Amino acid sequence: TTAIQDTTETHPDTPTTITGTLRRDDGGPDRFLTSLAELSTGGVPVHWPTVYAGTTPSQIPLPTYPFQHQHYWLSATGHTGDVGSVGLREAAHPLLGAVVSVPDTGGVLLSGRLAPSAQSWLADHMLSGVALLPGTAIVELAVRAGDETGTPVLEELVLGQPMLLPEDGALQVQVLVGAAEDDGRRAVRVYSRGEESEPWVEHASGVLSPQPVAPVEVTERQWPPAGAEPVALEGFYDRLAQAGYEYGPVFRGLTAAWTRVGEVFAEITLGEEQHELAGRFGIHPALLDAALHASNFCPGNEPGAGTYLPFSWNGVRLHAVGATALRVRVSSTGPDHLSLHATDPHGVPVVTVGSLVLRETTAEQLSSASASSSADSRFTVEWTEHPLAEHEVSWAELDAVQDNGTWPPVVVADTRTYATEDGELPERARALTGRVLIAIQRLISDDGLADSRLVLLTHGGMAVHDETEVTDPAAAAVWGLVRSAQAEHPGRVCVIDTDGRSAEALPAALATAEPQLALRGGTAFVPRLVRVRPGLAIPAAAAWHLDVTEHGTLENLALVPHPRAEAPLEAGQVRIAVRAAGQNFRDVLIALGMYEAEIGTEGAGVVTEVGPDV
Repeated sequence: TTAIQDTTETHPDTPTTITGTLRRDDGGPDRFLTSLAELSTGGVPVHWPTVYAGTTPSQIPLPTYPFQHQHYWLSATGHTGDVGSVGLREAAHPLLGAVVSVPDTGGVLLSGRLAPSAQSWLADHMLSGVALLPGTAIVELAVRAGDETGTPVLEELVLGQPMLLPEDGALQVQVLVGAAEDDGRRAVRVYSRGEESEPWVEHASGVLSPQPVAPVEVTERQWPPAGAEPVALEGFYDRLAQAGYEYGPVFRGLTAAWTRVGEVFAEITLGEEQHELAGRFGIHPALLDAALHASNFCPGNEPGAGTYLPFSWNGVRLHAVGATALRVRVSSTGPDHLSLHATDPHGVPVVTVGSLVLRETTAEQLSSASASSSADSRFTVEWTEHPLAEHEVSWAELDAVQDNGTWPPVVVADTRTYATEDGELPERARALTGRVLIAIQRLISDDGLADSRLVLLTHGGMAVHDETEVTDPAAAAVWGLVRSAQAEHPGRVCVIDTDGRSAEALPAALATAEPQLALRGGTAFVPRLVRVRPGLAIPAAAAWHLDVTEHGTLENLALVPHPRAEAPLEAGQVRIAVRAAGQNFRDVLIALGMYEAEIGTEGAGVVTEVGPDV
C-alpha cells in the first residue's frame, strides 16, 4: 500500500484513499473493520448492514450537541511573590510589581514585567502587524508613579521609541521619578529591556506636578448632548484594521458616537472580563485607548485616513479610579491634535487630557523599530564632536631637558617630527613605533614623570570621517601601540591625531584629558560606542526591490514594493525569486540621478514560473 500511496500522491487532483486489509500479524476481522472505517472517513460509502449481517452489533449514542471546546489550563495571573522579603514594597498594579525609594533624590523606582502569559490582553493592541504597548498604558505607568511622590498630575509626557511587546519571553519595565524641583515638579522616565544583558531603552520622559486637582461637582447633563448627530459605527473597526489598527476585542470599546460642530461625543465600554482588572488600574489602558478612537470622527480625521501614534500628552488628570465605562467628549484642532474629557455614566469626572499631539507613522517605521530592538546589543565606534577644554595646561617636550628635574602635568612626544631613514613602509612603522615605545617606557619608569601625562601627536594616522584621512599608515601603527599601553596604564598615555588646519586648537586639546582625540579643522572628535543603526525596512509586499525615494543622494535608498514583478507573465518571460544580488558603480550613478535606469542588473535566484513560449 505504501508504493500505491506514493504513486497517488503524484496526482493530487485525483482524491484517492488507500488502505490494506492484510498486514503481517494483523489480518483478522478487527483489521478488516478498521480498513472499512478508514474508507468511510475518507468518503467511500460503506453498506454497514451487509458488513454486520449475521451478527448482533450494538449502537452507541452520540451527544446531540457539539463538543464543548473548553480549556482547563490555569491562566497565569502575573502576581509576584513576597517582594517585601527583599526590602521592596508591592506596587499593587497589574503592570508593576514592586516600588523602591531612591535615597539620594527622594524619588521612586517602580519595576514590572510584561509577558504574553501574564497580560494576554495586551496582544489585542496591534499596529501594522506589530504588537506594542499602547501609549495609554505608558501614561498609566507615569500617573501611578506620581501617586508615590505626591505628584498626581502628568503635566507632560513625550513618547519616543515605541515599546514593542515580545511574542515570547518577557519585557522588563521600570518607571523612574527623580528629585523634586523648587516648585515640587519631578521628572519621570519610562524604560524597558528584554534580557538581563540588554541595555535599558528609554520610551518616554515627562514632568509630574503636585498641582492639586480642584474638586469637580457632579452635575446632571443631557446625554447625548442637544444638537449632537448620531454616527453609524458599522464597519468602523474593520476600516481601522485596513489602516493598520488591528484591535482585538479588549480594545474595541467604542459603542456609540455623536458629532457636533468641532466636537465628538462617545460611549466607551470595557468588556466584563476586564472589570476586575480595571479596579486595580487608575484607568484601564484599553478603556482610555478606546476613548481616543472617537477622535476619528473629528473633522479631517476620517477612520483610516492615516496611522497615528500618541506623541505628547499634556495636562493629564485622573479624577476617579476603576472605571469600566465612559462618556467622552473629544475636541480636535487637526488630524494630530486633540483634547479629551471623560466621565462615568453618571456624569462623575474620570479623566481629562488637556492636549494630546499625535504623530503619523508607517508600517516600515514600526518594522524598523522592531528590527532595531534586536540590534540593541550590537555596537560600532563612531567619532563624535567633543568640546575642547576652556583653559590651557602647562606642558613640555619629553625630549627637553628640565633644569630643576620637575615636569609639568603634560609632556608631549611629537611623532610628526620623528625622522626615519628612507625605506619601505614596514621599516618606517617599526622605527616609529620603536621610538614611541621608548617614550612610553620612560614615562612609566621615570619617577620624575609619575605625576605627568604623556600625549603623543600623530598626523594622518586615524580616519574620522573618511578612510582617505589615513595618509600615514606608520602613524596608524602608533595608535595601535598606544591603545595597548592605555589598557595597561589607564590615564597616563593619550594620543591626538592632527590635520594641517588645527594648530591653534592644539593647546586646548592638550588640556582635554581624552585618551584618544582627533583634530579636524580646529574641531575635536572622540571615539564613542553607538548602537548599530538598523538596515533598510522590508515592506509588507510580497515583491520588493531596491530603489531611491528621491534621486540625488544615497541616503534616500529604500526597499519599495514592486507590483510589476507579480504581474502575469507574457510570452518569453520567466519569474525568478532572487536569492542574491550585486550592486556596482552603475547603480550608484542611477541613485544619484546621473544615469536613467533601474537599480540592479546582477542577481541569482530560482526560477519559479515560466511564461508562454519558454
